[in-house]
Amino acid sequence: MAADAAPMHILLCCNANYFQHLAVLVTSIAEQTTTRPIHFVVANDQVNPEAEQKVTLPLARYPNITLRFHRFQFDPAVSLPTRIHYTRDTYTRVWVGDFFDETVERVLYLDCDAVTAGSLEPLWTTPLNGNTIGAVSIPGSTRPALLRIPEALGYFNSGVLLIDLVRWRQTGAFQRLLDYIAGNPEVLIDADQDALNALLCAERL
Repeated sequence: MAADAAPMHILLCCNANYFQHLAVLVTSIAEQTTTRPIHFVVANDQVNPEAEQKVTLPLARYPNITLRFHRFQFDPAVSLPTRIHYTRDTYTRVWVGDFFDETVERVLYLDCDAVTAGSLEPLWTTPLNGNTIGAVSIPGSTRPALLRIPEALGYFNSGVLLIDLVRWRQTGAFQRLLDYIAGNPEVLIDADQDALNALLCAERL
């Protein structure tokens, strides 16, 4: 690990029911990405010391890894429509700006049921070229028509997001997303993924 390497900041959002998956993910990252410090933030809504310890104990043997649990509760006044296949928890990543201080310029969001087979270094260092986010398109998705997204821009998966947090804040992405979610509940089949696509399709790499 380079002594002067800037930290990699990774956001994970889940409740204790997914901590087993979370432990696998963070361990796979620790094993594969060793070139710089990695700071994990896990946003969850409950205090569960026993479950948290099962996640953090295996990380003690990786000197470049730190992990912090961030307690997060939704404001009941915020409108967040749900469907049978997801809960309000799905929206947690939209609050990314609240989980990191102003010194953090870039964040990698990962769904907690992922696993890495190689170093995240190439992904982390990908230039965003002035875009707010980097994400991968879902081939053949029919969602652009429903969300009135130009077909050429495609529809991306929000399970892996490279976020320019400075630009996210400067462009008011958080409030724009909340406004869109509140104003368009009828089109949100996949919760915040649909909202992210509808608003940031032209602001992503």
